[in-house]
Amino acid sequence: MIEAATGNHVWAERYDRDLDDLFAVQDEVTERIAWALVGKVGTAEIVRTRQTKTNLSAYDAFLRGIDAMHRFTEKDTVVGVEFLKLALGREPDWARAHAWLADAYATLSVFRDDGDMKALAMQSALRAIDFGDASGLAEAIVAALHGWKGEFEAAETHWQRALAMGPTNPAVLVWVGYLCLWSGQLAKAREIGERLRRLSPLEHRDVHELLAFTYYLLGEYEASLDSFRRWDNNNYDRGFANLAACLGQLGRINEAILAWDRCLERKPGFTLGDYRRGSPYRRPKDAEHWLDGLRKAGIAD
Repeated sequence: MIEAATGNHVWAERYDRDLDDLFAVQDEVTERIAWALVGKVGTAEIVRTRQTKTNLSAYDAFLRGIDAMHRFTEKDTVVGVEFLKLALGREPDWARAHAWLADAYATLSVFRDDGDMKALAMQSALRAIDFGDASGLAEAIVAALHGWKGEFEAAETHWQRALAMGPTNPAVLVWVGYLCLWSGQLAKAREIGERLRRLSPLEHRDVHELLAFTYYLLGEYEASLDSFRRWDNNNYDRGFANLAACLGQLGRINEAILAWDRCLERKPGFTLGDYRRGSPYRRPKDAEHWLDGLRKAGIAD
């Protein structure tokens, strides 16, 4: 694939498969090409808009917002919110931008444990739905917000709608993966995470986070640790706590204490009680599984 305006080579790929099941191979290659094209075109657009210094269009601001959010830090998510609000200032009825703003507010609510951010996320998601968001992202955010409140029946209604609308949308699949994780559907969460890891050309860091958490709850601690390393978390307090639990299960106590210390740097005074209260899991045994790993690392209540 060549960028017409510049002649730059954007993407090429070769596929070498056993043709015993021709139709299965055809479906796999078609899906991989579709995902790759979307990801590579999106990446090229982001690179282009970074070079635009002034007079950002609504679309340029929108792309900058998504680019900032993919770095998955609190600071970058705030930047993402501002770019998305700029895009909406120029295109107030843009459903897709409202959906991504909902995503940004929901992500900020994770970093800050802030109910007000969740309220803003719900407001933006419902606006996106009202304006006709067809991507499924807004429905996925509404589902996540219900999941955080323990309303898993309502959450499933919305994530099923999200999947029907955006069955190959990576942002939708990540949120649905987390909802499956929280509700105890671990095999489904792993299936979604592995599919995203295999197919997404941008290989977003939140995919590795999802896999790290899922493999831990499945008791596959080495696989979990590998995903934690690939995630390379540098900002999320509960992520460091979960890494400490994984290392505790593996008997790597010194490394576990270092990970817990990084959690406390982000959230001083954080306790196992705080961890339990903030856990979104439907099944008490899943939250207790994380606490068990932390106790094995020598971290007391």
